[in-house]
Amino acid sequence: MKNAIVLISRIIVGSIFIISGLIKANDAIGFEYKLIEYFSEKALGLPDLIPYALPLAVFICLGEILLGVALLVGAFPKLTNVLLMIMVLFFGWLTYYTASCDPFEEMTFVDSKGQEYTATPECVLECGCFGNAIPLTPWESFAKDMVLLFFVIFTFLGAFVWKNLKLNTAKEDTILVTANLAFTAVFSLLMLDWLFPILFAALTVGVAIIIKKYTSGKRKEIYMALGALIVCGAFQYYTLEHLPVKDYRPYAVGNDLIDGMKSAEEKGLKPPVYVTMYEMTNKDTKAVMELDSEKYLEDRIWEDKAWEITKSWGPIKKSDGYEPPIPPDFEFMDYEGNDMTPTILEGEDLVFLNVAYDLDYTNMEAQKAISALADEVMKKGHRFYGLSTAGQEQCESFRHEVQAAYPIFSGDEKILKTIVRANPGLVVLKGGVVQAKYHYNDLPSADEFGAYSGR
Repeated sequence: MKNAIVLISRIIVGSIFIISGLIKANDAIGFEYKLIEYFSEKALGLPDLIPYALPLAVFICLGEILLGVALLVGAFPKLTNVLLMIMVLFFGWLTYYTASCDPFEEMTFVDSKGQEYTATPECVLECGCFGNAIPLTPWESFAKDMVLLFFVIFTFLGAFVWKNLKLNTAKEDTILVTANLAFTAVFSLLMLDWLFPILFAALTVGVAIIIKKYTSGKRKEIYMALGALIVCGAFQYYTLEHLPVKDYRPYAVGNDLIDGMKSAEEKGLKPPVYVTMYEMTNKDTKAVMELDSEKYLEDRIWEDKAWEITKSWGPIKKSDGYEPPIPPDFEFMDYEGNDMTPTILEGEDLVFLNVAYDLDYTNMEAQKAISALADEVMKKGHRFYGLSTAGQEQCESFRHEVQAAYPIFSGDEKILKTIVRANPGLVVLKGGVVQAKYHYNDLPSADEFGAYSGR
C-alpha cells in the first residue's frame, strides 16, 4: 500500500513539475516580468533582486524540470524530496501572501533611500505558475500548491521514513515513464492545447534513463542529471534567443486584435459586474457598516443624512463575465497625442511594427537591420511604424542614430512587453490580424513580402 501511494505521488508531482517548468521556460522572459512584479518595492519589497530576475527565472524553470525528472527516475531521493518540500512550501507561502493581499489597505513601505512612506500595496493578481497558458488567481494557485504539498508529503515519507524510494529498476522505469507520458498527454490536450510537452517529457526522462543504463559507479546520478539539464537547457536557450515556441498571449499569430478589443456589449455577451465598496458611519450613534455600490443605490442610503461615507475602495468584481483579452491600454499615440491605434490596425495592406519597449536597452545592431528592412518593405508599399515607451526627444535621437525613416508611436510598457518577448521584436499585421512575429535574431528579408497591390 505504501509503495502504491508513493508511486502515484511521484507520477503526479514529477509530471506537474516538468510541465510547470516547461511552460515557464517556454516564456522565461514573461516569468522574469512576473518576478519583477513580486520583487517591487510595494509587493515583497525586494527591489535589489530585480536586476537578477531573469537568471532567477531561468534557475527556477530548470530547477522545476530537473526535480520532476529526478523524482520520476528515483535519483537523489533524499535531496530531491528536501528541495521539493522547500519549493512547495515556499510557493505555498508566496501564493497565500499574494492571495491575502488587500490592494486597498494602507501600509508602510521603505523606499530606496531608506525613507518610510504610506501607500497601498501592489498586489500580484496572477501567480504565473503556468504562465499565460493557464491563468490562475492567487487563491487558485494556493489551492494548487496545497494539493501538490499533499502528494509531496508522501514522497517525502517514502524517502526518509518508509525508505522505499530509490533509483528505479528497469520495471519501475517502464511503469513511471508510461504513466508520466499518459498524465502529460491528458494534461496537454485538456489544458494546454499543445502536444510538445509529451515529447519534452519523453526526452528529458528518456535521456536520464539511457544514461543510467550505460553508466555505472557513484557518479551515475550526476551524469543523469547533467543529461536532463542539457535537454532542458537547450530548450531554455532556444526560447531566450528566439520567441516562445507556443504563444498563449492575445497577440499570438493568427489572432484578430480588433475583435480582441471589442467589449462584451459589442459581442452580445454578458460583462462582469464590478462594484465599489463603501464604509459608512452614522453621525449620531457612530455605528459603522460596509456595503457595496449596488446596495447603496438600491436602498437609497444617501437620503438618510445621518449616514456618511467615511471610506471607499474598489472596483471589486462581483460576478464573472466576458472581458476583452486585449485591455484598454492597447493604444498608441503620436507626438501630438493623437490616437494612432486605428491607423495601425485598419487597412488590408501589411503593417510592420518594430516593438522596442525600452530604447535604452534595445539591441542597436538589430535596430539598424530593422531600419534597412523598413526601407525595403516601405518601397514595396507597406506601412512601417515603431512602438516604444520613449519620449519624443529620445525617439528622434534614436531615429537619427539608426537611420530610421518610419515614425515611432508611444505605448504602455506592459502592453509592449506582452506583444512580443524581444527588445526589439518585429510584428506583421494585416487588417488587425497578426500575420507573423520575429525575434531580432530571426529578422526576415524584405523578399518574403510582396509588393502591395492596393486591392
